[in-house]
Amino acid sequence: MKKTKENPKNDLKDGPHTEYFKNGTIKEECNYKGGLKEGLYIRYHKNGELKEEGGYHYGKRAAIVKYNDKGKVIYHAYDKSK
Repeated sequence: MKKTKENPKNDLKDGPHTEYFKNGTIKEECNYKGGLKEGLYIRYHKNGELKEEGGYHYGKRAAIVKYNDKGKVIYHAYDKSK
């Protein structure tokens, strides 16, 4: 069972969003605007290490950096059209 904190507005996610693993550690932190992801997002491995971070613009991923469970960068990309 996942636990989330949300600020629903007009039946759409709007505002900060936090999702948790079953063990209580944070799985994902992001922001929604009008039901779409917007701005910075961060995802974590179950061990608490950073897994992925990046940004969304109008619900589309604009940038991404992925890390292994030891914190080493294993992938990065960004949308050059932004």
